[in-house]
Amino acid sequence: MNTWLWEELRITGLEAERWWVLPGNFRLSVLGGAGFGPDSFGWLLPERGWVLSDALGGVNSTLLLPRPRVKMFVFDERDYRPAIYTSITIRDGQERGHALLGYFDNLGDQSTTGAWHTRFGTLGAVLHPLPNVDFLAQYLIGETHTRVANWDSSFSAFYTLLSYRYRTHRLTARYDVFRVHDLDGGPNWSRDRGDAVTLAYLFDFGLRHRIGIEYIWAHSRHPSLTRGGPHDDGWQISYRFRY
Repeated sequence: MNTWLWEELRITGLEAERWWVLPGNFRLSVLGGAGFGPDSFGWLLPERGWVLSDALGGVNSTLLLPRPRVKMFVFDERDYRPAIYTSITIRDGQERGHALLGYFDNLGDQSTTGAWHTRFGTLGAVLHPLPNVDFLAQYLIGETHTRVANWDSSFSAFYTLLSYRYRTHRLTARYDVFRVHDLDGGPNWSRDRGDAVTLAYLFDFGLRHRIGIEYIWAHSRHPSLTRGGPHDDGWQISYRFRY
């Protein structure tokens, strides 16, 4: 689900975090933030649907939509209301895992032309049951509303990931399931239903180098994707140099 968030969500603002040490050496942190820019946030899901990618948008980036010559701006401040977000994280002192609860609301004013009101909550966990094994799971649920068109929708997503590390090698498998449901009773073009499996292998060598091989199998039933939209199945090979 973070492929969608990192693709569409950009905020310029401030955030603060506070930590406490609890009995049993548990650690609790509370984070809160506010910022401007995501007044079009939520547009991609009902009109285009979910995709899995490593696209990373910036403040000046634009995102293509299925309709010809229609695109949205990643940073699009319209109503001058700040978006707000918060999260609570608890960790055990042995670093065997942590759990996170988060909430986001862009407080979009729908009376402002082109503004969307999108909010969601998320719950996630990271576990280390064995020294070289990582297990992750996350669930997200939310709604988006707009007067731009009949795109009022609810959405949800869940993923689980299992990763094994042996020396400089890492093998990872991930499963995603995602849904978008129409809420406004108009033409049901916003519905989406799909799942995906990702397999990845990473190899680190030296202090700064990493090679990655990844395969994604994705099946989505969004109307825009059946009309020749982007398709996620395929291989990806990458090389990264850390400095």
